[in-house]
Amino acid sequence: MLPTPSLSHLSKEDFTRVYEPAEDTFILLDALEADAERLRQEKPRLVVEIGSGSGCVSAFVAAILGDSEAAYICTDLNPHAALCTSKTGKANAARLEPVLTNLLSCLLPRIQGRRRSASTELSATSHEGHEDLREDETRTSGLVDLLLFNPPYVPTSEEEEALAQQDRSLSGSWAGGSLGTKLLHSLIDDAGQSITSPRSVSDGEEEGEIGWGEAVTDPTTSRPRPRRKRRQGGIESILSPQGHFYCVAIRQNDPQDIVRRLEARGLAAEVVLDRKAGREHLFIIRGSKQGV
Repeated sequence: MLPTPSLSHLSKEDFTRVYEPAEDTFILLDALEADAERLRQEKPRLVVEIGSGSGCVSAFVAAILGDSEAAYICTDLNPHAALCTSKTGKANAARLEPVLTNLLSCLLPRIQGRRRSASTELSATSHEGHEDLREDETRTSGLVDLLLFNPPYVPTSEEEEALAQQDRSLSGSWAGGSLGTKLLHSLIDDAGQSITSPRSVSDGEEEGEIGWGEAVTDPTTSRPRPRRKRRQGGIESILSPQGHFYCVAIRQNDPQDIVRRLEARGLAAEVVLDRKAGREHLFIIRGSKQGV
């Protein structure tokens, strides 16, 4: 059994600002350890944790994989969480790279698979004049081999959830909206794009993509310029062909609905571990592209 990563470098003051590992953290560690041999054999090259907080989970994965070439990216909205994650990486000899961002917002252009045009795909799949263009063939895969998320899962008002995310504080680690699944559903359904902050179309964006926010004004005509379409795709467009996703849920989040959502995105999904912890009934859900 692998030990829990050392957090002795973090103080009581730190845990008034970032989430302190608790039973929901430990059940996720247990699920990952149960799959440790498979994870080692698959040799993931890119591990991404959303909402890393103290950095405990990513440091644990680094211990599972040992001396590997994996890169570890740890996202969080809370600047203090990024600092704690960096300290935890150093304290546990893990190369953790904290990134301040909402879910995967600033990473999507680099990690998300892209649609190929129908004409391009058609020429690649046509044979002897027969068209063989299927929806599941029109998307290339993403780059993330292992995606981890212990989301804010406590049901709250939508206003409380929005304020928690806006404040980038400790409450953002638990306030989850009316069903406790607002961020998780967004990640699964559209790679988190429905809740990321507005931005404008930047130079170099591909045709067929869109920025968020108001229409851009064309400087040559002073007229609004139509937005390009936002890149489509959900969690399946983030994961590599052998990618896995692990997330934490409680009974109020309807774990089987989360499984169905993952299956609707083309993943093989199941509850791999559940446990009662006080008043909470915790679940670990795994979604995998491998073998689908």
